[in-house]
Amino acid sequence: MRVKDGYLKRDDIVTLPGDVENQKTMGGVLITLEAPTKPMVRESIEAGRYKTKLYHNPDYSRCA
Repeated sequence: MRVKDGYLKRDDIVTLPGDVENQKTMGGVLITLEAPTKPMVRESIEAGRYKTKLYHNPDYSRCA
């Protein structure tokens, strides 16, 4: 999980999938006070999805 304040840029979401892989976690979250840009949303979608049997919706974005 990351928390950002101030100016948010595309690289903040681009590096998140790599961090998820390096830490061997199911997903990552970037928390910010600013709305995501279209390129950031695209990067999040391209990061893929993961499935779990623990919750009602078994299909989640890997990076949100």
